[in-house]
Amino acid sequence: MFLVLQVQAGRAFIRAVHSHNSPSLDFRALPALFGPLLPTEGLTGSLVEASPANACHPIEGPPNASSTFIVLIRRYNCSFTTKVLHAQQAGFHAAIIYNVDSQTLVSMVREPDTMHHIRIPAVFTTDVASRILKRLHGAGKLSSVVLMPEYFHFTWKVASGTTQISSSHPCRCHIQLPGPCSQLSLLHTFWFFCIPVSALIAALLIEKYLLRCHRWKVGRSFRLQGNRGELLTFSFPSSRYQECAICLEKYVERDSLKVLSCSHAFHSKCIDLWHITQARSKTCPLCMQRVMVVTRLQA
Repeated sequence: MFLVLQVQAGRAFIRAVHSHNSPSLDFRALPALFGPLLPTEGLTGSLVEASPANACHPIEGPPNASSTFIVLIRRYNCSFTTKVLHAQQAGFHAAIIYNVDSQTLVSMVREPDTMHHIRIPAVFTTDVASRILKRLHGAGKLSSVVLMPEYFHFTWKVASGTTQISSSHPCRCHIQLPGPCSQLSLLHTFWFFCIPVSALIAALLIEKYLLRCHRWKVGRSFRLQGNRGELLTFSFPSSRYQECAICLEKYVERDSLKVLSCSHAFHSKCIDLWHITQARSKTCPLCMQRVMVVTRLQA
């Protein structure tokens, strides 16, 4: 179980991890306006609840003075610098102070009397975050914490040489709860939400494809039927068309003719044979215009 707390230009980042593959939960935090920066290489230790919880009086020290510990402290009843100073005097290396029955973040301001004695970093977080941390700690699932700064705050030097932190903006913190592999959890979420959406999209695409195929087949059938002269059949005066320009024979009664879209007429058998030789675009043998519609006539 790891807890990662990142203090970054007015922002704090906290992560509680049961294992390297645990899912996570985000929450907000604020770094203190006093105390030193976290070391660039990070600070690793174990999480301990303060006793007394508000740390307004000297608190119990960590169970092992040779190891690094981070203390969890409740807000109110005394100043922030007093709480952090008691944590420092007890032997802790960092402090996490949490709000009580509130999700409001407040800036932990400094006090001139005690701020110069603070040598450990501190962060303020919400009541929900503290309950999660205490629940994990009480269940024995939170064994160690890692405090890592992402980048430095804007700092300044006071007369005593102590480095102070300038930060007052809220930020998002990250608590990672114990559970199954985070990659596996994300995979389950992906399958749960994305598969139905993907199936719906696939169904719509298939429907669109089938509709386009149907329209293409209908249009193609219409064009083929038109080219074959199967659209209309009716009688006309035999004097309107005299002879076929392909076979050069005169039209007689009961001859089957086809009139192309360019108004030229031919024997059906003649023009069909002509169009068989044209694989794609059908044209008129006389004017060579593209044939769009063919009308079948009866002499």
